[in-house]
Amino acid sequence: MTSRTALITGASGAIGSAIARLLAGEGMSLALHCHRNRDVTETLASELPVPTCVVSSDLADAEAVEAVFGQVEAELGLPQILIHSAGVLRDAFLILMKEESWDECLDVSLKGAFLCTKQALRGMTKAKWGRIVYIGSTAGLTGDVSRGNYSAAKAGLVGLARSVAREVGRGGITANVVCPGVIDSPMASGMSEKRRTELLARIPSGRLGTTNEVASLVRYLVSEDASYVTGAVIPIDGGLSM
Repeated sequence: MTSRTALITGASGAIGSAIARLLAGEGMSLALHCHRNRDVTETLASELPVPTCVVSSDLADAEAVEAVFGQVEAELGLPQILIHSAGVLRDAFLILMKEESWDECLDVSLKGAFLCTKQALRGMTKAKWGRIVYIGSTAGLTGDVSRGNYSAAKAGLVGLARSVAREVGRGGITANVVCPGVIDSPMASGMSEKRRTELLARIPSGRLGTTNEVASLVRYLVSEDASYVTGAVIPIDGGLSM
């Protein structure tokens, strides 16, 4: 995969940065997207032993996303791999949820995926090769209390990926969704001990997942070995969602 260029949205997050580190080990060029955490993303880029560029945008802004892809093309070439890891949590019970909290989750996770995919397909169709991986969530498969917005956005990625897989599959392009469960990350560290104990009791594996485990699955899905895997929705959750 050394000749490939990958764009990772949400690269400053725990999962996004883990993916970046593993793909850097494969020797590919990396475009690292962020919205607000540019300093963190630039530090990550400086630590990677491969060509990188850092790009910033609001993923719900079509013109800004188009500009991001123009910058990536100018610096690294058109990306043949898109990993959409960006997402936000704006938790509230549905009856109390503000409209802007709903919109923000859908904008970042789902509209952002649509806009990035639309741009990425230009390079992929030209190369007759492409890999798209959306980072979903088990919440998108089962729903989650106080996360109706997040769950709906992540569920939407399933329909999007399967539509993309049907539309462009004959062009050597795959689209898949990875659905992490409870991952040992800064997000999980904010859980109360009671909540953590309750979750562990529901996970057949008896532990939290790691960001490296998620990244390893993504690495496989963007490889040549995964050319016959498309439209797949893969939970990586220790059995939590079954």
